[in-house]
Amino acid sequence: MGWNMGPGRDRVKAWELFSRVDEEGAYSNVLVAKGRELYDNKEKSESESKCNVTDKVKPAGKTGEEAKINWDVVQTIVFGTLEKKLLLDYYIDKFLKKDPKKKGKEIRNILRLGIYQLIFMNTGSDYGICNDMVAITKMHFRGFEGLVNGVLRNVARSRSELIPPQGDDLKSMSIRYSIGEDIINLWIRSYGLEKTRELAENSCRRAPLFLRVNLRKKSKNEAVRKLISEGVFCHPLADDVSTRAIVVDKGYEGRVVSSDSFKEGDVSIQDLASIVAIDKLDIRSNDKVLDMCSAPGGKGVSAGELASCSNVICWDLFENKISLIENYAKRCGIENLKAVHHSALDFQEEFKNAFDKVILDPPCSGLGVMRRRPEIRYKSVDCADLSKQQFVMLTLAARYVKPEGSVLYSTCTVNPQENQDIIEKFLEDEAGKNFEKSYERQVFTGECGADGFYICVLKRRV
Repeated sequence: MGWNMGPGRDRVKAWELFSRVDEEGAYSNVLVAKGRELYDNKEKSESESKCNVTDKVKPAGKTGEEAKINWDVVQTIVFGTLEKKLLLDYYIDKFLKKDPKKKGKEIRNILRLGIYQLIFMNTGSDYGICNDMVAITKMHFRGFEGLVNGVLRNVARSRSELIPPQGDDLKSMSIRYSIGEDIINLWIRSYGLEKTRELAENSCRRAPLFLRVNLRKKSKNEAVRKLISEGVFCHPLADDVSTRAIVVDKGYEGRVVSSDSFKEGDVSIQDLASIVAIDKLDIRSNDKVLDMCSAPGGKGVSAGELASCSNVICWDLFENKISLIENYAKRCGIENLKAVHHSALDFQEEFKNAFDKVILDPPCSGLGVMRRRPEIRYKSVDCADLSKQQFVMLTLAARYVKPEGSVLYSTCTVNPQENQDIIEKFLEDEAGKNFEKSYERQVFTGECGADGFYICVLKRRV
């Protein structure tokens, strides 16, 4: 069986990162991005060395370039296993009636990773996948390698017979789409069964890559032509969707950040719904703008590209994120933006009635972006504390905007408790008595390819 051979570095690294996400509650996208950056720069960090075994592992018969980690493969394994976790557990339970008393959680993670590769990936032979996952088990959980080997080989032999549950009951839908029952139940109660199926199916599909054009530098068509000349094949969206949005063709997404168009600030990566949200705020060149929860700066910089003759102030709660906003603005050539360390929950008297436009994109449950952050699929939907915080922030936003100015309230979630309910409560409250809705839309995940997103523009009357 070759258990003495070292496992492939890609699978070892995927196991390391997946284990950290599962044990520490770390964000998969952040871990993978940081790991890729550290590896590319030949750097080490304390968090990396904590569980890093890849430097000790030499794949048999491979040296030099061949032995390097393929981070695209690592990301596919980690994200894919997270996306399918409930379905993978359903399959595991068909072959493993009971987790081992010791190291049961760790062994289940190895089985999840192995079964995901066997069923959903086209790279690697069944033998190679099983051999590598058994080798990882032997290195870290000696004594369980026979169990892992048996389950994985049974799965490989029975692959064609493994079918997700097909019913529309809560448990079957949760397993089939690998989304927590709480979330499925919330969507059914809020939007009905048919819309829930659509939402769940779209949440299992790959998210397109959208770009926002910096109209200070290029028109949309000019940006497309330049990107294509750089080998980034893409096409503009219709102007009635957004005058600034481009979608990158599948297979060319990885070329964007190395292109001159991106480095020179002609375009920025931003989901379509976020681009549209700022479009709907109707920012004019001389508008003074406040972005209350800005990092990493997408909406604030987007506003700065439009408010070319005025100032944009961006706040964020986390001081270490201020440089992210500043670097983003610098890349795009936006000099009229100031990033400040400040909590959106603390009122600034000096800014009362000071802004033409206020952007509030508060912390939320993120149910609209689970395609990009798969661990969200299993979150609790008890968001009472979040909703209270969102409401307080909105009441403060209302105090910063001038008469006849507008507040944009937006979230990247699909949950009425954080969206429509907040707005209705605000409009019924004393704080919202001088406001009215001028635009409102719940974008469901997958509409025009966009993330799930809520957009509401509130206009202040005189």
